[in-house]
Amino acid sequence: MTERDLQSSEDTGWAGPQHEFGSRDGGWVEAVIPIEGTEQACGELLRLGADVEVVAPAELRQAMAATVEVLARAYERH
Repeated sequence: MTERDLQSSEDTGWAGPQHEFGSRDGGWVEAVIPIEGTEQACGELLRLGADVEVVAPAELRQAMAATVEVLARAYERH
């Protein structure tokens, strides 16, 4: 997530003491966050659009990719 998204997550209470954050090159922030489930996490993280990349767990990364593919097909049709 970008630093802007990190600030947004702190403002909404999404970031808390159970979260771990670290800086990466290019203005990105690496975050380890607890999730309730893949579907819930996918919905929450998709709100960040192109400003987020899930690297693990693999199940969540695959769910994000599948959802983005469906969205892309929907927008290509119109």
